[in-house]
Amino acid sequence: SLALVVVALAGPIASGDLWWHLRTGQWILEHGALPETDPFSHTAGDTHWILQEYLSQVLFALVHGALGFGGLRVLGALLAVALLVWVQRIAARRVGGAWASLLTAAFAVLFALKWELRPHLLSVFLVLRLHALLFPAERRGPADDPGPRQWVEVFLLSALWVQLHAEALFAPIFALAGVVGAILAWVRPDPPAELDAAGVAPQPAARVGRWLLVFLAALLGTLCSPLFVEPHVYALFKKSVPQLYIEEWFPSWVLPGDPRFKPLTVPLFAAVMGSFALVALFGLTQAFTRLTAKPGLAWERVGFAATCLALAIDARRFFWLLWFGLLDGLVLLLRRAPALERAVWLPRLGALGLAAILAGTHFVDLALSSARSGRFAERVDDRLFPVHAAAFLDDLELEGNLFHPYEWGGFLGYELGERHPTYIDGRTVLFEEVIPERWQAERNPDFAEHVFGVRDVRAIVFKRLVNHGNGPVPWRPPAADDAWIRCHADALAVVWLPRDAVAPVIEHWAAQGVAFEPNVGFLEFEALARHPEWQRERRLLPAFIGKELEPFLESAANEGGPDLGGWLHAARIGAKYRLGRNVRHALAQALILHGVVPVHALERADEARGAQLVPVVEAITQELTGGAP
Repeated sequence: SLALVVVALAGPIASGDLWWHLRTGQWILEHGALPETDPFSHTAGDTHWILQEYLSQVLFALVHGALGFGGLRVLGALLAVALLVWVQRIAARRVGGAWASLLTAAFAVLFALKWELRPHLLSVFLVLRLHALLFPAERRGPADDPGPRQWVEVFLLSALWVQLHAEALFAPIFALAGVVGAILAWVRPDPPAELDAAGVAPQPAARVGRWLLVFLAALLGTLCSPLFVEPHVYALFKKSVPQLYIEEWFPSWVLPGDPRFKPLTVPLFAAVMGSFALVALFGLTQAFTRLTAKPGLAWERVGFAATCLALAIDARRFFWLLWFGLLDGLVLLLRRAPALERAVWLPRLGALGLAAILAGTHFVDLALSSARSGRFAERVDDRLFPVHAAAFLDDLELEGNLFHPYEWGGFLGYELGERHPTYIDGRTVLFEEVIPERWQAERNPDFAEHVFGVRDVRAIVFKRLVNHGNGPVPWRPPAADDAWIRCHADALAVVWLPRDAVAPVIEHWAAQGVAFEPNVGFLEFEALARHPEWQRERRLLPAFIGKELEPFLESAANEGGPDLGGWLHAARIGAKYRLGRNVRHALAQALILHGVVPVHALERADEARGAQLVPVVEAITQELTGGAP
């Protein structure tokens, strides 16, 4: 498990949030202050920015400034090592080495959707430390209730935490769960057998008072921030962004297969749902045990586990909190079934199974496949981010507002800078009003046309294929091929520019030996005919299509370009995958060059050319293939 998470965090950057975190840290270092409003987008410039991760962002910017992106990847790998080693040590102190291995592998799996470098990764250490402060001993008596030392440490911990990440609000939330647990212990006292084991019965009122002081210490610590109460007000009173509008958020009961659930494999889903069931069963069992006056887990611990369960149900980023319930549940199980401690083969086998599940999860699989394809040393994973589209826009040196998918905003903003203000990125606190607008613009052409006009959009970088519930289909802006011209395309992304901005595009492609006609748009097949190596270097077409195009690419590598047989093969593949005008126009040009089509048959007015080409190419293709469709 340790090796797998190190590979995941040392591989090409796969986090969509790291880019805007890094850019924000650089802005803070440059200006010596926190930004009051957003300096990066064209949609949220007047909105007050509740910046909740500034110290983490500054840390990332300092590491990047000193060591570059390689340094950030090393930092992520080191944090992964430290985290799993700490988790293993916590578990080993309570259940022994073999079972600690099982719990460590379980933690790695529950954390699988978040093995990426972002402030969340720093926050986990503080949750572990908070848990150790609140519950320093397994068997609790009066001396184990949090005292003055714990109050001070919780305050300092919370004060540091709130500078790093908004999850600092966990501190008062978990402390409040402890208060509720202490009140329940007052209403339903501990059984005599357990009090005898602890030594002395605590005074109920004093027990509640101690936990109230922990809550106050945590709350005051989270107020030690330049933002003061703003994170608390937002968390408590502002409406949450509708989860429907963000594919990265989803209720935890949605099954794999939903397009929003792409990172969640079936084995991982089974492991997470199994953890939910075990923690829920454990919590209910302990609550029943306490209500029937039998020895068991302290009410405060039950409250902590219940809070973890509620947070995990709320959002996938908190799945890993189930680990605390698994730890407490395993401690009680081993206490009641000592024979299990000697069956070391059982936890070792379970740990191996969990490690196998981890190997197939999103971030780990991306890093491992990058290693297999020789791309592990690359700065960023170009299967996730529009690397080539961003480089294309950067080369053109144009300016203007962007429109793009939610998860690409941070990367595009970092790569293109101030010349192309972004539309939206992962800062949900800031883009609360823009998120539904983006969702509708992707699905409603009339609404998109309105948004592009109001927002003065001058460049569109969008996914080549989108899946809105009916399978992957090409996405096209309103007035495509008229007001908007397709100027670049690769396996992942397509760039559309206004017709009045394509002059530098013509020069760009001409310099690379690729003809570009505004009435036709960018044609990958013509580009591949001149540069077949681009399928490997730039991935102009999706890999599954590129594999079937190998005969065409081989003939394109010959002197003089593809032969007619290669072009006809490309035509068949284009028809198979419905690549439309891309292959028809490219094939028409090839047929002219090979003298198959009389030039005068294609000499039409530009506006009629597309309509004329379709029947001509279809007729010639059928003739040359012996009537085959």
